[in-house]
Amino acid sequence: MDSRIKTKEQIDLMIKSLRIAEKALWDVQKYLKPGVTEKQIATKLWQSMKKQGAQKLAFETIVAFGTSAEDMHHSASNVKLSETDLIMIDLGCVYKGYCSDLTRTFCLKPGKREKELFNIIKKAQIAAIKAIKNKSKGCFVDGVARKLLLKAGYGKREFQHGLGHGVGTVVHENPRLRPKARSYLRTGMVVTVEPGVYLDWGGVRLEDMILVTENGYKNLTKFPKNLKI
Repeated sequence: MDSRIKTKEQIDLMIKSLRIAEKALWDVQKYLKPGVTEKQIATKLWQSMKKQGAQKLAFETIVAFGTSAEDMHHSASNVKLSETDLIMIDLGCVYKGYCSDLTRTFCLKPGKREKELFNIIKKAQIAAIKAIKNKSKGCFVDGVARKLLLKAGYGKREFQHGLGHGVGTVVHENPRLRPKARSYLRTGMVVTVEPGVYLDWGGVRLEDMILVTENGYKNLTKFPKNLKI
């Protein structure tokens, strides 16, 4: 049996893991005020997930304020939040052996450039999600988002990673959504879709977990995509 194709029970456990991460993200928003540090927010997120029954983190939580988000894998530091900073948060946990992965980007007082970058990432993500279905190629889905970002002026330097990956008992597994991925998506696979652009003044990434269905897809992620908190 192909371990990349999940049973209903496995999918249900991943959804529960995702709901825990989403609740933690809701819980932490009240702490996103000027002066709070990245480490403080990362700690609050884990405290919420642990309280809800998470076994452990699926990966090191990424909390990046402002220029920190130039590094797409930034480790939370003592950088303090400013009102105009983009706030990129990538989190996930393990619940009964199954992982979740979720990214959202916020801003307390977004300006024109923050709104424009957020909107193009959102547009690219939505388009790529709509391209998912049984027998879609990983490279094709990646290309849908990548072409939109290239058209907007963001190339390899700004969009530095593949569009997504499978999720299961580990947070990064096959199949992959990236330019050279030749494998096909199959009904029952769960993949992330996470376009991102990282600039010297800030970065935006949005990530949802998507279930491949026979006739398309089901977005398992419920957390809204709003830039302003």
